[in-house]
Amino acid sequence: IGGAGGTNSNAIIMPTAVDPADLDLDGTAAFNGRFANPPFMFGLGGVELAGLEMTAALQAYKQYAIDNPGVPVSLDTKGVNFGTIVADGLGNVDTSGVQGVSEDLVIRPFGRKGEFATTREFDIGAMQFHFGMQPTEEVGSGIDGDGDGVVDEIIEGELSALSVFLSTLARPEQDKVDGA
Repeated sequence: IGGAGGTNSNAIIMPTAVDPADLDLDGTAAFNGRFANPPFMFGLGGVELAGLEMTAALQAYKQYAIDNPGVPVSLDTKGVNFGTIVADGLGNVDTSGVQGVSEDLVIRPFGRKGEFATTREFDIGAMQFHFGMQPTEEVGSGIDGDGDGVVDEIIEGELSALSVFLSTLARPEQDKVDGA
């Protein structure tokens, strides 16, 4: 629990050839995937809340731009500038001036590449990738999407409990060092 750890905690990502014992007898231990250390999990509730608040602000800026066509709108929230947008009179928004956030103006702080806006979204993918368990929110109730003979592998309430658990882990604290 809590994410990051030693190499024993690493996920092995996308290998197609693994030969640590040199079974190929070519003098090398081969591995063509990559190792990824799990992310630190403490304090995620605050991270998620900040992302949701920033998303709400960005969406409000988008609506302001739509309501005021031709007026460039600066996307500033919580001390971060994400560029500018401008809308035409038809409700289309030009996002060519946006930087650091996707064109839909949704902050996604979770995942290796910022794919998920909430811990719940992250958990759905993580349960499938790391544990081979499919949440009903992803495949539907009563469906065995991976053909392993098990339906309803992670039900909605279990996913909710996991999300609440992760969101309420205490944030990291720094101890003061005497004499520093």
